[in-house]
Formats: sequence, structure tokens, C-alpha cells
Amino acid sequence: MKNSTALSDRELIDLFLCRSEDAIRKTDEKYGAEVYAVSYNILHDRRDVEECKSDTYLDVWNAIPPEEPKNFRAFLLGIARRISIDKYRERSRSKRVPSELTSSLDELAEVIAQSGGVWDEVDARALGAVINGFIKTISERERLIFVSRYICADSVKKIAEMLDVSKKTVYNELERLRLLLKEKLEKEGFEV
Repeated sequence: MKNSTALSDRELIDLFLCRSEDAIRKTDEKYGAEVYAVSYNILHDRRDVEECKSDTYLDVWNAIPPEEPKNFRAFLLGIARRISIDKYRERSRSKRVPSELTSSLDELAEVIAQSGGVWDEVDARALGAVINGFIKTISERERLIFVSRYICADSVKKIAEMLDVSKKTVYNELERLRLLLKEKLEKEGFEV
């Protein structure tokens, strides 16, 4: 839960820009639980999560400056997600590690082709732009469901509890969103 006396995102960015020692502590006070949750949903290991959380703050420290993100929360959680996925890949090279990330990526694999041009760097950027555009066209509720599942790797159970609906309702909405995304990708010329 966010601290009511927490600094605004602009104030947090200013602390990083000024290289203030309070930047990381204040960021952790405001967003530490969210960073932890994103990482935990991917890794399910408290020690790895704490390591990723520390690495996230270090990456943010090193990125600001020169970067000055427009949406600090999204910037922070994006870094946490990337670091956690890297840790997940490192851990799972020799074995398959169960994770909500595995489940959510398997669901998206039905929609997004995993071989061929889509995964080279240029097409991956274009794919990201199409997905971002898709997210902007759906309702706030649908956006919450999509982002919670496929970005934050939240479980269907957790999403259902957040929305006070059944897991079946969430599964149905995710299925419908994947079909809508598939249509959008086909219109944009992506192989699905």
C-alpha cells in the first residue's frame, strides 16, 4: 500500500536527478511492495526477489540521469520485470521453474508467432507498438486484466479477487482479449 506522505513521482525523479541518497529509500517506501509483487509473480523465491529489487533500484539510479521518464511507476516496474525475467531465464536454463510468467507467456504464445520475423529486433519494436496501441483501445477494466496478467504476471486468482469476480470470468475475458489482440496483429500484418 502506498504511503500517504509519499513523494510524488516528479519529486522522486528530481531526487534521482540530484543524486540524492534519499531517492532509493523514498522510491522503496512508495513502490517497494509493487516492485516486490512483480518480481515475486515471476520468480516465487524471496531471496531472488530481494536481489532483483535491489538490482532494480540500482538500474533506476544508473538510468536517471540521463533518462527522465514520463511515467516513473511504469519505468520502475518495467525495469523490475526485465530484471526478474532475466533472473528467471538464468534459473531455468537447466530446468523448468513453475511461474505465473510461464503460464501467461504460454497463453500469449497462442496469439504471437514465436519464430520468423516477429522476434527480430525491428519487428519486436513494431510488435510492442501494436500491443501498446491495442492496450489504449480497450476499457480500463480490460486494461487492468491484460496488464495484470501479461505484464505483471499476476495469477488469474489474484485478478479475480481484485475485481471481485470468478476465475472463470477472468479466464473468459483473457480469452476474448487474446482474440482481439490476434485480430489487431493480423490487421497490422503480423504472422499469428
